[in-house]
Amino acid sequence: MSKEFLLNIVFLIAINFLVKPFYLFFIDAEVQLQVGQVEYGIFFTLFNFAFLFQVINDPGLQNYTSSKMSADDDFVRTELPSILGARLLLSLAFLAVVFLAAGMIGYPARYYPILLLVAINQILSTFFLFCRAAISASKRYRMDSMISALDKVLMIIILGYILYVDPVDEVSIYHLIYSQTAAFVIAIVVSMVLLGGIIGPLRLRIDLGRLPSLLRQTAPYALVLVLMTLYTRLDTVMLERLLDDGDYQAGVYASCYRYMEALSMIGYLFAALLLPMYARMLADKESLQSLVDTALGVLLTIILPICIVLIFYREEAILWRYPDADQSYFITLALMMVSVAAIATAYIYGTMHAASGDLRDVNIVFGVGVLVNVLFNIVLIPRYAVVGAAVATVATQMLVLLGQAILSYRSFALTLKVGYVARLVVYALAVALLSATTYYYFHWHWVIEVIVVILSAGLLSLLIKIIDSDMVLSLLKGAK
Repeated sequence: MSKEFLLNIVFLIAINFLVKPFYLFFIDAEVQLQVGQVEYGIFFTLFNFAFLFQVINDPGLQNYTSSKMSADDDFVRTELPSILGARLLLSLAFLAVVFLAAGMIGYPARYYPILLLVAINQILSTFFLFCRAAISASKRYRMDSMISALDKVLMIIILGYILYVDPVDEVSIYHLIYSQTAAFVIAIVVSMVLLGGIIGPLRLRIDLGRLPSLLRQTAPYALVLVLMTLYTRLDTVMLERLLDDGDYQAGVYASCYRYMEALSMIGYLFAALLLPMYARMLADKESLQSLVDTALGVLLTIILPICIVLIFYREEAILWRYPDADQSYFITLALMMVSVAAIATAYIYGTMHAASGDLRDVNIVFGVGVLVNVLFNIVLIPRYAVVGAAVATVATQMLVLLGQAILSYRSFALTLKVGYVARLVVYALAVALLSATTYYYFHWHWVIEVIVVILSAGLLSLLIKIIDSDMVLSLLKGAK
């Protein structure tokens, strides 16, 4: 199972690393530069505001379906039609609640057209992820990997044409939003065709009597989603509400958040692949331990060097895309790199609890995270603006990671290997030293220096035995 995981995660990351960072930095960032920080800040704020109510759109149905389909072959026939019907009803409720909340918070009328389209796109995005989860749960990991970046590929084609091939006179935020809509619709059609080929014709059943029972079963997943959404999305909304120049500050935050989003994707991809695997081996402690160790080693080998090197090269990385950036951008990016390392690692542990369905203690950890995040934001944003929001994110994510790790080792009888932890610490320090040496003493182009550090860190991970070299060799032989 560890070899299967390693093979699929390499394939999945390779596809997404080719596509999603390109979309974020050459398409999405270009739109932001052309429309300006204020207009993009409004879009980014409304996106995060609507996301606060994502639990209504998907009250844990994606994780619930993935876990059940992995463990029960009859689930598709007995439950999936009702779940699809429930998704339709919940999407309508999501739209209603988003606009009701927007009226209560006092958003101006000019925000509402953007908010409507943003909310519709979130419905489409969630359904695409739902279809992918069902494909993965059907053990078609490679198929899921191949379509995982389909929406972004389509956005690159559509917006790339608008921005670079045949540029329009004036780019607006609506070009981005409508392109997202078209891409999600096409991606959903493709994923539904593939899913239908696996499990047969997809049927939808509106069953109002089944809905309360279904919501009770997904309630633990829903609470996880509520709490995670609050402590990861409130920052932008509070920036816009607490500051006079909140739209601009939200735009600055979005500029730095783009780097965090590109890297957080790695943790999410691990979680999507691990969830059905965890669900099938929770009773096999030896296999579970092996999979956790493998996933953790591969993840940290990838994420730590990138985060550490971007802390050193924060100014170069920001100025590459935002030439007018000031010191607040640089500090925010460095803090976000600390956050993203915690976020990605937490996925390894949190996904185990999602697979088991026992989420009570995890929800307590998330609840504390929400409280810490809100308090830090209230205190720090008025004084330090975007940097204060970034500090709040670091504090929250580190706390949540620690809580989930402790719960996982306790709940699943995992063994914390002191020698392995020591090697991880040595690895992180060695990468930091390597980054500092390269940054201060080498005089090449900064991109070349970054690549050298990351490649050297990969070799270092094999020497320190963060990754099992025998497994890597076995993987390479199997891929021939």
